[in-house]
Amino acid sequence: MRFTTADIIEALASVDADDTEAGAIRSAEEWLAAMRSGTSSEADPRYLRALAALFRVPPNYFDDDLVAAQVDARIAFTVATASRGIRFLGPCRASSMDVELLHDLHVLLVDVLDRHGSQL
Repeated sequence: MRFTTADIIEALASVDADDTEAGAIRSAEEWLAAMRSGTSSEADPRYLRALAALFRVPPNYFDDDLVAAQVDARIAFTVATASRGIRFLGPCRASSMDVELLHDLHVLLVDVLDRHGSQL
């Protein structure tokens, strides 16, 4: 799913939803613009939690390299398998696998599909 800047601003502005003034949206826009341009490195934890909820990643995705690597590996696995026409129906236990096991499974799936893809 792709998110527009408006989607992101809306998620960030929801942090300040109890603020009845229109300034809440402006502050979210300003914060996002500063983060994107690199003119600020002040990572507001409230906004990071809102972004994590929007992107459906763990809240510490943005500040923990190990968590980010694990999430990125799961995303890569999902994209790679989906591009091969593999769909997971029902609960998928891949979200709880170690990154190394996920990688091994991905390599195995690609190998099987490369060898037998036309027969499946």
